[in-house]
Amino acid sequence: SLRPKHEDLIKTISPLVKHFVFHPANPDNPIQVDELSSLISAWQARYGDRFYAENTKPGWLESLETRLSSIPLCMDTGHLVLAAPHTGSNEPKNTGHLYDAPAQRVLSFWESRKSRIRELHLHSTDIAAAKLDERLPDHRPLTGGELWLEPLTTALMGQKRPPLINLELFSWQEVEKSLKVLQTMLNNLK
Repeated sequence: SLRPKHEDLIKTISPLVKHFVFHPANPDNPIQVDELSSLISAWQARYGDRFYAENTKPGWLESLETRLSSIPLCMDTGHLVLAAPHTGSNEPKNTGHLYDAPAQRVLSFWESRKSRIRELHLHSTDIAAAKLDERLPDHRPLTGGELWLEPLTTALMGQKRPPLINLELFSWQEVEKSLKVLQTMLNNLK
């Protein structure tokens, strides 16, 4: 978790980077959430609006947003797909129609926060593969079978200032596979 001592790192690399992505604190510890919000507020005052909160686990970002309602965001598609349903007001209901619940979570998150989303961690999930290879179930290459990918891409294409897109994958082979999926989809959307 972030601590005041991390400001030294911010000072050192600030000339080299445009922004910093951080993970919110666990809402089960409201004191940590309060401390993090105070720290980010102080850093925003000194360094500008360069700190993006990433959605990590259900309820964590929402807890931070009650304290920092205009915080810029980093949207992580894999975290949203894997998020267990929660009782928060942002959880879409599975209507059984066009999208499944994970796709609805991704699209609902985008729609409700698009004005604050500055970075997008784009990747897929594969729980079955994770059981076999012991890697994380997220940070998997795009397959083209993600129900949320085309509508999200279409929405991104309509933005005057789309967010920075980070294919958050851990091998060049996976990046290449994902780029092919994106290129095919973009060709089909023309």
